[in-house]
Amino acid sequence: MKITSTILAAALFLTLAACSGPGVRRSLTDVESYISDRPDSALAVLEGMDQENIDGKRERAKYALLYSMALDKNYIDVTNDSIISKAMSYYRYRGSDKDRARAWYYLGRVQQNAGDYAQGIVSFSNAERYAEAAGDYFQLGLIHRGMADLHNETFSLSEALRFRLAEYDDFVAAGTEKYPDYAKLGVATTLNNLMKFSESESLCLEVIEKAKNCKDTLLHIQTLRIYATAILYKEPSEPEQSINALSFIVDSLGGRLIYSDYITLVGALLYNGDTESAQTLINNLRPAAEADKRKKAQLTYTESKLYSQLGRNEIALDLYRSFTSFQDSLIGRMLEQTILSVQRDWLGQQVEHDRDMIRARNRTIIMIAVFSLVIILLLIYIYHRSRVTREQEKAYYQNRIEEAVSQVNETSDLLREKTEQLEARRQEFSEALTEFSGSIQTLYRLRLKNLDDLCKEYYSYGHAASRYKRIYSKAENLVKSMAGDSEYELIESMVNSFKEDIITKLRTEFPKLDEDDVRFLCYCYAGFSPEAIALLNDEKIETVYNRKSRLKKRIESSESKNKKIFINNLK
Repeated sequence: MKITSTILAAALFLTLAACSGPGVRRSLTDVESYISDRPDSALAVLEGMDQENIDGKRERAKYALLYSMALDKNYIDVTNDSIISKAMSYYRYRGSDKDRARAWYYLGRVQQNAGDYAQGIVSFSNAERYAEAAGDYFQLGLIHRGMADLHNETFSLSEALRFRLAEYDDFVAAGTEKYPDYAKLGVATTLNNLMKFSESESLCLEVIEKAKNCKDTLLHIQTLRIYATAILYKEPSEPEQSINALSFIVDSLGGRLIYSDYITLVGALLYNGDTESAQTLINNLRPAAEADKRKKAQLTYTESKLYSQLGRNEIALDLYRSFTSFQDSLIGRMLEQTILSVQRDWLGQQVEHDRDMIRARNRTIIMIAVFSLVIILLLIYIYHRSRVTREQEKAYYQNRIEEAVSQVNETSDLLREKTEQLEARRQEFSEALTEFSGSIQTLYRLRLKNLDDLCKEYYSYGHAASRYKRIYSKAENLVKSMAGDSEYELIESMVNSFKEDIITKLRTEFPKLDEDDVRFLCYCYAGFSPEAIALLNDEKIETVYNRKSRLKKRIESSESKNKKIFINNLK
């Protein structure tokens, strides 16, 4: 089959190289008919054509447009506009609305690849108007997808969501297959970025079901990635389900995990309290994040949560400050995007100017061919149309300016809200550090007092034989004092502070648990050895092991939602 295709393609190359005029036009029309379904074949044919044999501005413009389309559909990212500019020089003032929409769209794609987002938005806006005039819903879907990508790159997420929804509606109206499903996945992705995780989860479940029915493995994998993030950060979180979704990509679908998947996996491990595995993953991801600011910011924020969970709050705070510095720069870019939105609306006037130039060119031909009376009537008509157009343009741009001002106000409110949230988080870190410092100082004073008391006993009795008995008695009393209520309350407070209120959760989920058992578990979570616990509880070491085993089995057999936390900390 491949040999036959190669022979046919070679024959077609020879034919195209020798043809010109009407033959070239027919060949280009033929390529246009299958470029969407077989872009690789279309690219091969176009590259085999001798461009010097392509005569006429229209044919050269058509060739440049189709060549740009073929490159884009074959996922070849072009950043230089030298090819598409040949098409634009013709279609800027000539051609059908459909061709002009495609020319502006692929110019926007080149600008998007080059990172020129402002001009990309302008080109997509021009393409949008021509596609609407042509009633080409499929092209509109591609345009709105590009605009959504650009707004997502510049962190204008509300605008990105608006264009994602428009993309979905366009592809549905066009009656295409698969495109609506991928558009719906784009909506779910944007909802995740807007932290609307429950809505994103619902959409992902719909797309996953569709992917299963259609046996679309690529769609299934991409949707599971978004789904894993949504269920991890929604309320309530489902970290185990998130890990299972990522595992299914690798184990059942034959896919591989990408950087964002590993970030999600680290988050799930932290939710489960598996800080050791989370730290290992972070260390493995660090080289990949060094060259990418966004990846580094993601990793910094995730690492701050890890150190916070480990109780190393000073390091966590420094990392969080580094992340918020990057976040502040993103908010600045969001404000810049508001200005770009206004620029896009104002530069939309370029499309209307192009239309006027087309009309002027046609009117010139008519003025040469008709009588002076028709010329006079036409001038009157032009004057009337120009006045109406100016009034319409004035009203249109006045409305757009008002919308832009409203959007700036909304962005300012968002910035103020983010600033307040950051201040609240800084305050929380400060209070946690203060509490931690007070607890350490209290323990420090108590331990020094105990040491001082032992030293006093030691020197009070000289070298008498009773000194050892007296010191043993004093040490025994100190151990018993640590089992007292005041000392225990301090220990429980510290365990709750640095193990996510684990004792409070234990009392809530096991209300019938004896107070002695609660205190026993608190000593275990505090990290005391079995020997220390035996002394504190005045019981045998075998009793400690038996009680620990009994309580562990009781927790494992319960329906407690936090039982994994209780078991994992019961070392």
